[in-house]
Amino acid sequence: MKEAIFSLILQILMVSAIGRAQVTDDFSDGDFNYNPRWQGDSLHFEVNSSKQLHLKWTGNDTSFLATWGTWVPEIEWNFWIKLSFNTSVNNFMKVYLTADRMELDQSLNGSFLQVGGGNDSLYIMKQTGLTSQMLFHFPDVSTVHSTNTLRIKITCDATGLWNAWVDASGGQNFIEEGTWVDTTSPTLFWFGFWCKYTSSNATKCYMDDIYIGPVVRDTIPPSLSALMIPDSMHLSLRFSEDLEQTEALNCTNYTLMGSLNHPEMISVTSGSPCELMLHFGTPFQEQVMDTLMITNLVDLAGNRMPDTLVPFTLFEPGAYDILIHEVMMDPEPTVGLPPVEFIELYNQTGFSVDLSGWFLDIGSTRKTFPSVIIPANGFLLLARDSSLSGYGQTVSLFTSGSSLANEGTTLVLRNSRLQIIHTMTYTPEWIDEEWKSDGGWSLEMIDPANPCGCGDNWSVAEDPRGGTPGGTNSVYRINPDLNPPEVLRSFLVGDTVWEIRFSEPIDTTNPGSPWLWSLASNGMHPESLFFVS
Repeated sequence: MKEAIFSLILQILMVSAIGRAQVTDDFSDGDFNYNPRWQGDSLHFEVNSSKQLHLKWTGNDTSFLATWGTWVPEIEWNFWIKLSFNTSVNNFMKVYLTADRMELDQSLNGSFLQVGGGNDSLYIMKQTGLTSQMLFHFPDVSTVHSTNTLRIKITCDATGLWNAWVDASGGQNFIEEGTWVDTTSPTLFWFGFWCKYTSSNATKCYMDDIYIGPVVRDTIPPSLSALMIPDSMHLSLRFSEDLEQTEALNCTNYTLMGSLNHPEMISVTSGSPCELMLHFGTPFQEQVMDTLMITNLVDLAGNRMPDTLVPFTLFEPGAYDILIHEVMMDPEPTVGLPPVEFIELYNQTGFSVDLSGWFLDIGSTRKTFPSVIIPANGFLLLARDSSLSGYGQTVSLFTSGSSLANEGTTLVLRNSRLQIIHTMTYTPEWIDEEWKSDGGWSLEMIDPANPCGCGDNWSVAEDPRGGTPGGTNSVYRINPDLNPPEVLRSFLVGDTVWEIRFSEPIDTTNPGSPWLWSLASNGMHPESLFFVS
């Protein structure tokens, strides 16, 4: 009678297995009691706030949880684990890949991955009853660290050839560890985690991102994620995944289209096969637009990356290349634009400029730019939200709807090295038409070629909407500055500093050599030059 009941239960499990050919669980539902159901020492575990399966018990003990899976001829196990302790003979984990019973702490037949133990390493063990023998030793992984975070991938093909990969940082950059043979292929099996621990480590085992099912094949070709220019002789490339290294390190696969030059050498950055540094023998010009052609690259699965053309620019913007071009400090009552303050920047160069890490000073408040590019001869709007996105590229840089003082303030645009690119101090007196002074009208720069024109180069907008965000200013006209700056005053500050004040702003990014400045009485030169804030 007992045999008949067991046979019936097995048939029911096999029928159910048809509808569950794989196990997938990232515990994002906050539960481990269903879909799939994990069984065993349920009171010893929880799903924590990070949506991970977490051992949470006390004392010196062992704990396990298991769920059942279905064998397929080409099968994969993929999971993430973290042991926040240096493993030992009394503190380690077994991950059962196959077991013929749910009770992982009893006599059983199957195989498991042992994580740690007396040798602080990873092993594949085959268990028969209460006896285990080693099938494979992972050569590149040690568990001697205070925190051991691992992502494991193990596959078995139809012939019984097993293969293992590990990312010892817990990510997806797997390193192939090796192969072994085991022709055991149970129709149904139990998969689970068995933990042995002392009281100090009874809450330091974590498990997540579990997949058991048909081998997941990589059919997606690699792509270029980023191109960076660390200096005038190098290009840094980051790809979407690891590359096959023979082609990745072949210099002829990278060509500068402007000169048809190839890099002289290629190195892997930080040991990551998806990040490369191209070393060129001839420096790039200071202001250059070129295109890098990339060919013949493949990923570790053999997927070929399409030939790729990547335009890039080597350009260091100087003073007045990026301008504060329009300011809406008092948007209400509205005339025709959304009721939001904004500053418009204008890039008057033929190069796109990355403003990441730049700064905008609004009076005494400093704002830092996020990752954003202002296109060549293009505009960028700075505001509190996306209300102006219909007028052009907008960055939410302001934290308040009243960031710009109606009574006037100083705006300073600085690059990432805090050099001043453009500055202006607006006042309400610049709105010289009284009927526009109640609000709704922006201040616009008249002539971008005269960025130092101060109030003489600004005027209230003439566009009937009240301003021209994202476009040519309505007051634009030729308005040259024909007067060079003059020294208004100079005086000693202490014993060793001489301060000079000019009639208008001067280029702070190019003060010239201290040898261009001297005292007429004795010809002495200053040791250094700096600009007063």
